[in-house]
Amino acid sequence: MSIMSKKNYILYGTLGCHLCDDAEQLLVQAQLVLPITWRTVDIALEQNLMTKYSASIPVLINEEGQSLHWPFSLLDISQLQTK
Repeated sequence: MSIMSKKNYILYGTLGCHLCDDAEQLLVQAQLVLPITWRTVDIALEQNLMTKYSASIPVLINEEGQSLHWPFSLLDISQLQTK
């Protein structure tokens, strides 16, 4: 049996975004069953991120640059984990 190493993710969102809050809660649940960590990046602090993600937040991106756009599920995160 192989042990999966922790995967790191970035969750792009912004303050006051209820969908971003929902995505964070899903990530908290995912941590209970998957070896993941994440950090939240507020797109409002950088113009290039606002341009890129403002119409699609929350967006979850793994270390390889693969992304999930909301709505995503625990299963989606799990499948992104194994890619």
